[in-house]
Amino acid sequence: MQGAAPDADTCSDLEGISLAGLRDRIELRIAPALETLRELPPEAVIDLVFTDDDTAELRTFNDKVAADDRVEAVVPTAFDGLTIARKL
Repeated sequence: MQGAAPDADTCSDLEGISLAGLRDRIELRIAPALETLRELPPEAVIDLVFTDDDTAELRTFNDKVAADDRVEAVVPTAFDGLTIARKL
């Protein structure tokens, strides 16, 4: 885990990840989304990203995802802040 100190919800998430036997496959980062994006290597292989962020930063995050030609992204209008992207 990288970023801020874990809160109770994060500790519960980490416990669930460990119980599922996925601790070696999941990297949990708790930090602003744009900061995390800047820290990723250019050819990062990412299967799933979940962000729960402020609206202004989420908008910028979605713009970056939409501009990435390695993925196809959809922002459903029914869910605030949800972006679904898949690797091409």
